[in-house]
Amino acid sequence: MKIGDRVVDGIFLERPNRYLAYVEIDGQEIIAHIPDPGRLPGLMVPGRSVRLVYNPGPKRKTDYSLVLVRHGAIWV
Repeated sequence: MKIGDRVVDGIFLERPNRYLAYVEIDGQEIIAHIPDPGRLPGLMVPGRSVRLVYNPGPKRKTDYSLVLVRHGAIWV
């Protein structure tokens, strides 16, 4: 799947559970899916920049998937 034109920047707000995140995109709060939570707990700090992929679908509960978190000068 090509994701280049579907990547959206946002600001991480909070994480209500292991697989969901509240993110602000252009002043609007959305809910994003976290497909692989792995070692993200230490990186998911409110206010951090995140990158999401916009991928709506009839079987999805969210339109976005959180794929990257900014940690210092790098994307993780």
